[in-house]
Amino acid sequence: MATYSQESGALHLSIVRGDELGTVIDFTPTDLTGYTVASDIHSLVTGETVATATVSIVSATAGTVNLALTETATSALKVGTYGWRMYWDAAGSVRRTALSGTLEVKAR
Repeated sequence: MATYSQESGALHLSIVRGDELGTVIDFTPTDLTGYTVASDIHSLVTGETVATATVSIVSATAGTVNLALTETATSALKVGTYGWRMYWDAAGSVRRTALSGTLEVKAR
């Protein structure tokens, strides 16, 4: 019997408060041509969005994106653990969560 899952992949991140975050994520073999990609960071207690990460497509055909948070953005986060998710919208399609996980913010 075959199994089908549409759950997002898990990626847990850890950063030092005040440091810049920048990482390339590879979704090969997914072609992201025509997609928009976004990400948010949210409270695990309330679900409220506390920050927005910048996601830029590095190579649509190769399926690579860059996830980034500036030093200013990470400085604004309190030390603790948050949830985060990255989602994409294909042209004429519904939103899909591609990755999700925790973001641990540590003291300097």
